[in-house]
Amino acid sequence: MKNLFIMHTQYNLILSSAVMTRYKNSENILVLYSEFTLSESLYNVLATLFDKVIVVRDKFMPIMKTLDEVRFTRQCLKKVRPIWDEHFDNVFMSQERTFDLILCDRTKKINPVVKCYNIEEDAYYSINEKYNADDYIHRESIKTKVRKFLISLLYLGYPYNYKDVNYCYGMSEEYNGANLLFPHLARRELSGKELYEINRNELVDGIQKIYSTIDVAYPPSETYTVFFFDLMSRYQDLDRVKSIVMEIINISQEEGRTVLLKYHPRETDKFSNVNNVYELPSLIPAEKILFDLNGKDTIIIGNATTSCVVAAKLGLKVISICKLEFPTNMKMHRVMKKMGIFCACGIDQIKDIMKKEN
Repeated sequence: MKNLFIMHTQYNLILSSAVMTRYKNSENILVLYSEFTLSESLYNVLATLFDKVIVVRDKFMPIMKTLDEVRFTRQCLKKVRPIWDEHFDNVFMSQERTFDLILCDRTKKINPVVKCYNIEEDAYYSINEKYNADDYIHRESIKTKVRKFLISLLYLGYPYNYKDVNYCYGMSEEYNGANLLFPHLARRELSGKELYEINRNELVDGIQKIYSTIDVAYPPSETYTVFFFDLMSRYQDLDRVKSIVMEIINISQEEGRTVLLKYHPRETDKFSNVNNVYELPSLIPAEKILFDLNGKDTIIIGNATTSCVVAAKLGLKVISICKLEFPTNMKMHRVMKKMGIFCACGIDQIKDIMKKEN
């Protein structure tokens, strides 16, 4: 059996490694279209895990203009020529960029019965602040549809099979199934598909394999409060979020907890006038930190980010401030509760939890 993994982020790589444990006697090929700066050490790790690694992009790049993206996508496709005509039994995808869709469609041309699976990305519509109304499917704009069509057909000369073109989750019609941390909470477009759980042991195994060579220095402590931040530009009310964060920091310090801050790897805006906190290296993946602190007296503070989802799957205590930032998004609150994430209604509730932990 031969499997193709088309991945973008460090999180994708962890879950790919977890899923790959089910295909130990198969040939597994990785195509990496990186959203982060790929280090030599991580490349070497990937080269030991996968039978073949093809890097078509090795760092994050800002959104390009259409023609620039066309040229760049063509360059990426040239790099996968060595596997262009290979027969794959399964394709695992995490995003739906034009490059990914074309490569996936190519595998279907070579093997019409190839199975295509999603790995986690955008699987839980409810933890995204965009989806609040009952009719939550987000339709693409005409401009986006035309842009994708032109890129794939007119410029690249190879149209992808994008049947469910009205929706942002367009590959839902192409997916045979998905591999998810919480399959029972999958978005509606995946209903009726083959849904497989990535269990806690598989998740831990994936983290260990990808980051076995990385060591993180933590300040010595018996109790930690760890903040995981999204990009500041993504917060709906940044001033309110900053105020909430400062209050939680003060509460944690009053309770004798060591406070750790983990910013997004691409963040440039950081909190000022914060004393006696420890800033973790922003390039260290959140999953590695969560793994290291698992089993300790640790409270995770976040919003509705991947780090909260992973922390919940690992069994850590997670407090989300999503009710404070998105008080009317009841779908988000319900789904995060089902994941085991506590959505605080106010600072007093967070203070009570800190006291109980001590």
